[in-house]
Amino acid sequence: MSEELILHHYESSPFGEKIRLALGLKNLHWRSVINSVVPPRPFLTPLTGGYRRIPVLQIGADIYCDKLPKEFIDDRKRFAPGFELNKETSGANLSLHVQHINAHLVWLIDMLADGRPFLLGEPSALDVTAYHTLWFVKRNCGEGAKILLPNLYQPGVLFSWFERVAAFGHGTRETLTQEQALEIAKQATPVEPNYISQNIDNEWEIGEKLRVVPDDTGRVPVEGTLVAVDRHEIVLRISDEQTGDINVHFPRAGFEVTRA
Repeated sequence: MSEELILHHYESSPFGEKIRLALGLKNLHWRSVINSVVPPRPFLTPLTGGYRRIPVLQIGADIYCDKLPKEFIDDRKRFAPGFELNKETSGANLSLHVQHINAHLVWLIDMLADGRPFLLGEPSALDVTAYHTLWFVKRNCGEGAKILLPNLYQPGVLFSWFERVAAFGHGTRETLTQEQALEIAKQATPVEPNYISQNIDNEWEIGEKLRVVPDDTGRVPVEGTLVAVDRHEIVLRISDEQTGDINVHFPRAGFEVTRA
């Protein structure tokens, strides 16, 4: 199988930045496939079986799942009735937003107060996880970010930490087209996992048809044949004439699994 890391993402995604930064932390070489902010994504859908979130990571024929333009907002409204996100509603609640975000930033500042360069002393996933939301606010809120994140614009432990984490970079990035990524999957063979053959919680059997769906918004199901499962991950085999056999990997947390 191909060992190349292929990330399907879009540039303004905070979750995409989280993964890009993790790739930089590990100093990895990877191939970048840019997709639209919201579906349709005609070249990605055959790889994921319809899973609508992004980013996803591709390694050969194995797929690992799991800005606010108007299209993004409209898309979220369809899946979350009552969802409103605009300048009027956000501006009216700005003082509350400031309270919430800075109450959490105090925890970061307290952790860094003893002079440690990173949250656990050495660079870790915790730094990446704490960074990407701040990156998103700073990138998208313009001058408003200085109101929301004053400590991020003033000399101090938070400012210095943010700069150190940003210096992780994104590793070595190479551009790949959507068509090329699809062809790589078609030419590859999915890895045959060696997990337990039966899940002790639900008695799913290898070869059984299952359905996986996120447990919050964007509840578009993915159906496939169970090829592997343990307490952390479930893997479905899907087949498409554009890709051949594909293994789609989902974490157990955050997803509901039922028989198809």
